[in-house]
Parts: sequence; structure tokens; C-alpha cells
Amino acid sequence: MVGKIRDLAHLPYLIMPSSPRRLHTLALLVYTLLSLALTWPLARYWDHGFMGFARSFQDGIQNVWNMWWMRWALTHGQNPFWNPLLYYPDGLQMYLQTLNAPGTLVALPISLLFGPTAAYNLATIMASTLTGYGVFVLVRNFVPGYRLPLIAGALVLASPFMLGRLLINQINLTSMYWLPFYFLALIRLEERRTWGSLLWAGALVLLLMLTDWYWTLVCLVYTLVWMLTGLLLRTDRGWRVRRYLSFAVVVVLFTSPLLVALAQVRSQLPIQEAQANPGWQAYVRGFSLDAFGLFYPALSPLFLADASAAFIEAVRPRSFSFEGSYTAAGWVLLGLAGVGIWWHGKQHWRLLVTVGVGFLIALGPNLHILGQNTGIPMPYILIEQLPLISTARRPNLYAVPLIIVAALFAALGLQSMIRKLAPQRANALLLGVILLATWELWPPSQRDLYLVNASPLVAGLRERPGAVLDLPYESQESSRSLLHQMYHEQPIVGGYVARRPEYPFLRMPHVGQLITMQVWPELDIVDNAAMLHAAQCYAPLRHILVERPRATPQQIANIEAVLAQIADAPVTPSGQDATTIWYELPPAQTTCQPFLFLGRGWYSVEQDATRSWRWMQNEATIWLVNPHPQPQNLVLELQAETWGEAGSQRMLSIIQNEDPIGTFAVVRQSRRYQFMITLPPGMSPISLRAPASATPDGRNLSLSFRHIGIPYSP
Repeated sequence: MVGKIRDLAHLPYLIMPSSPRRLHTLALLVYTLLSLALTWPLARYWDHGFMGFARSFQDGIQNVWNMWWMRWALTHGQNPFWNPLLYYPDGLQMYLQTLNAPGTLVALPISLLFGPTAAYNLATIMASTLTGYGVFVLVRNFVPGYRLPLIAGALVLASPFMLGRLLINQINLTSMYWLPFYFLALIRLEERRTWGSLLWAGALVLLLMLTDWYWTLVCLVYTLVWMLTGLLLRTDRGWRVRRYLSFAVVVVLFTSPLLVALAQVRSQLPIQEAQANPGWQAYVRGFSLDAFGLFYPALSPLFLADASAAFIEAVRPRSFSFEGSYTAAGWVLLGLAGVGIWWHGKQHWRLLVTVGVGFLIALGPNLHILGQNTGIPMPYILIEQLPLISTARRPNLYAVPLIIVAALFAALGLQSMIRKLAPQRANALLLGVILLATWELWPPSQRDLYLVNASPLVAGLRERPGAVLDLPYESQESSRSLLHQMYHEQPIVGGYVARRPEYPFLRMPHVGQLITMQVWPELDIVDNAAMLHAAQCYAPLRHILVERPRATPQQIANIEAVLAQIADAPVTPSGQDATTIWYELPPAQTTCQPFLFLGRGWYSVEQDATRSWRWMQNEATIWLVNPHPQPQNLVLELQAETWGEAGSQRMLSIIQNEDPIGTFAVVRQSRRYQFMITLPPGMSPISLRAPASATPDGRNLSLSFRHIGIPYSP
């Protein structure tokens, strides 16, 4: 059990600074210098570039953009948790994104004075420094003096996991400095029976939520396990229950404004259940901790960097870069922690049980051993369906607190050893630990530099308001449009974010043709030409930026053909340079009409000499758009026939907002069907549902549609 936090045995040869303030200042200075050394030569490019692995530059740009966005929002009177500039024309809720609000707010003065790149680099150094300092503060409450806590903090700051996060520019995960402070506050809830300790712990929960939701979930699980082990104690059980309940009340009070705000925009939050998406299920498996993952080698030990890299590459999950599941703690840290557990594990059994549960959860749904999936189910499958946890995709992060607790036991282990040694031998032991850790944790020599800049054409759009579409469209891992937005400050289509929302806008005829860089066929079940102008009127595009090296001449010709259809006139570049072609569309018409476009569940258009059609699966979506501020009564017309033999029929159900608005039989012969619908302002999905049958070519077919349209308004 963790006993009362107290000064253990004073060691006279551990000379301390003359005051606590100087001691903490010294620790912050040491960790700042260590952070600068680990990230060197970042300081040389502090206001116009950042360092890391080249494959991580998209995350780096995103985090620089976070700094820009916080500055833009606060200087324009905008709530930073609602972004009208991303995912045009919908906007995006930022509550669940990797905004890291506390870090971006602290760096705001630097962003105002020197720009968002300087602010991001400052936040990176600050996150690294405060992580080491937080461990220093935690350990010092168990181990006296300053050298052992200082070493413990340095071992976590320079740990392979931490260095890996720094090099892939994931500052939301690098900002783990609240974790040691929170764990200390959690322990003090039982050691200090004051309201101050309750309030501090509650404030830390809010800071965790505003920093990163992953760390919030990790701390939630650890808190529950810690409290359950506390209730196993026979002493003061009733008081502990009251204390834990008081803590829960304080947490609710501190976080209620944020929780209320989340509840108000619940339907707009980009929440995707991992179990409902095979891609996210693979992501969860790829980001699960290997059974030996904590013991993996550091990234580049001196003289062994190539061997370490080869081993890490050999055991990484397939289809994912090694950084995803890489959670190595460092051999020196784990070795010293083993000594500490041997001497002090029984006393601090609650810590061991808590991190042990976290380790089991970090293993993910199935046990992996040296990169091989054994198929053995692990405890994570018991909690992966729970609210919030079901939307998370990085089980390995539940092992990170184990690294922090290992630092505590490492300091205890060192303390046990040096208490048995003479002062000179004790100092020699500490020097040996430092040298060994330096050898193991030496940062990689091969790091890449990204200089933050954009084409001069991009900055010129700032004075020409209108939505911007970057092509080729970045549907996956690219921050190009975010980089451009920092210069032109206009709304953009899409945007690289951690949690992407449903975005039917991409299926509108004007955007859909441009992002595919293809001209859609004239013969389709919807009137693409008419819908093209209606869509441009409803959500007009103004600027098209084409990255020249990534677009073929044929694709550029297709883009210009689509733009000519939108503008009803030939469109030529408004400007271009070696890397970028800029097109500007004229202002859209001001009188807009309702229109529709196809959503999910449709097969590609098929046609013969006289007609065209599309097959529907068992469920398909039509998006209806009402551009007016008032609800509109519309007639929706369908021309359909069923799949199957002559005389067969299938029941078609029309669903609006999960409410049935019509059901009728569709027969083998093609017929037209009409029904009236009341359409609220904006975009509304209409679901069509009918039984489907498997075909020899592997498709599931239900109905064939020759026409879908809005012939008139009643």
C-alpha cells in the first residue's frame, strides 16, 4: 500500500539547493536543456520550421495550424471549439479534436508575436520539459533529495516512448505532463483530508479533458482501479467511500460547462464507433501494445542504431508505422524499476495492481507477442464497447502511466542501493546510471526538417473572400489545405483532423466531380447538369488550387471542363507558378433552388444505347437540399423496378430521420412513383430500404432506378 507521503531517510551527501524555489527552478532548467538537446537542431529553426520524421510532417503541420487557429479564433471573437473555416459549408466541432487547448493558450503570446510555428515549437519544448518536471514532483514526494527525482524525471522525458512522440509531432500525446500531477493528486486525496486536494484533483481532470481525450480515458480507468483497490483496505473504508464520492462531485462541478457544451452539440460530434468500422478495428489492433513492447529497444542506442531499427521494423504491426504501437520504456528505467519493486513492491502494492490492470488493457483485443497475433483474447474486449472507449483507437496508451510509475520505483531502487554504499561509490553509481542512460537514449541522428511556407499565390487569396478547394483532394493523411489556410484564412473543403465527421458535401455534383478530377456522365439517374448549378448556388466554391506536380495533364483538363460547366464559360488559370495553379470562379447566382444528390448505397451508373440506371443495395441514401430559410413541401419522383424474375416485387420503404414516410411495392416493370415530403432548411438524408439478393458477380441488388428528381413544388 502507498503509505503516508513523508520524508524517508535523509541522505547527507545529497546536497540540495538552499530553497525549494531554487530546487524547482533548477529542475525546470535541467529538463529544458535536456529537451533542447533531444530536439536539436530545432532551436535553430524555431520560428519557421520543425523537426521529426518526414512521414510525420502532416501531423506537425496540423499542430502548427492548431496554434494558428487558436490565435485566429480569439482575435476574431470566435469560440475556438467551433470552427466555421473547416469542412465548408458545415463547419466542425473541435471538442474532440487534438486542439490541446491549455498548450495552445499558453503559447498564444508567442503565436501573436512570432507566428504559429514558433508557438508550436515552444509548446513542444514545454510539453517535454513539464513531463520531466511532473515526474520529478511526483517522485520527490516518495524519495528525498533532488538527484534521484531529477534522474527519474529525465528517464521519462528521454524515454523511447516520449522521444518517439516528439519525432512524429503528436504534441497532444507528448503533452502527458498532467499525468504525474494527476496521479500525485489522486494519492493525496487519501493522504490530505482537505478540500484543497479535492479541488486540485478536479481541476486536473478538466485540464486533462481540454488537453487530450486519450489521456482523459486512461486516467479514468486508472482512477477506477485505484479506488477499487482502496476499498479493499479494511481501515477507513466508509471515509474512503465518502471521499471518492466527494471527488466525483467536484469533478462534475469542474467539468460541467464542458460536458453541457458537448451535450448541446452531441449530434454534430465526429464520433465513430471502432466496432462498426473494419478499418478502425484494424487500427485498434495496430495500435495495441505487444506483450514485450515495454522492453523493445530505444530508437537509436549509440553504435546499435541499425540493429535497433531492424528489430523494431521486424516486429511492428503490418500496415502501420512502428510509432503507432511503440511504447518502449527504456532498459535502464525498467532495470532500476525492477530493483525498486523488489525492495518496495509490497509497500506500494496498490500502484502495482493499478498499472498491472492498465498493462493488460494496453494489450488490446488480442495478445501480440513479438509482432505475432496469437488470437488470445485480452481484457480490452470487455470494455471496448463502453461509451467513449468504443470511439478510442489506441489501447497502447494505457501502458504509458506504467512508465511514470516505473520511474518512481526506479528512484526507490536507486535509493535502496545508495543507502548501502559510501558517498563516493553512491556518486559513482549515479554517474554510471547517467552514462548508461545516455548511451541507450541517444536521439536519432537522422531527422528531417520541414520549413513552413506556401506559394505566394495562396497568400494572395486572403483579400478575395470565398471557399477554397485544394486538389488533389486530401481524403487521407495530408495537411496541405491546413497549411494553405494559415496564409489565405478562407473556408476550405475538408481539412486534416484526427476525427473526421460525416461529410456528404463531397458527393454534391460540383465538388464530387472536382475531387475525383473527372467529368461525370451526362446520362445518370439524376440531372447532374441542373444539380451542378443548384449546388454551386447553395454552397459556392470560389477558389480552386491545384498542386501541379500531383495532377496529370488529363486531370487538369477535366478540372477545367467541370469549372467551365459551373461558370457557363471557359475557365483559365487566374494565376500559376511552378507548384500551384489557381482558378477563380465568378460569384454564384443569388436565387437558389432545391436539389438532390446521391449518397451511399448506390452502384455505379450503367447504360445502354437508350437509357441509364443504377442498382441500389439493401439501403441507399438520397440527400435533399433546401436552400431556403423556411421548410419546403416538395414532390420526390422515383422511377424504379425490382431485381428478379418477371412478376416479382419488393417493398420499398422511404425513411426520413428514422420516421417512415411511405412504403409501396416496386414491381418488375419500370414505373414512376411520387410522394410529398416536407424538407427543413439545409441538407436532409432520405433513406431508401428494400430487401436485396446476392448476384453471381458478388453484388447485393434490390431495386434498379432510372430516374430520381424533384419535378415540381406543390
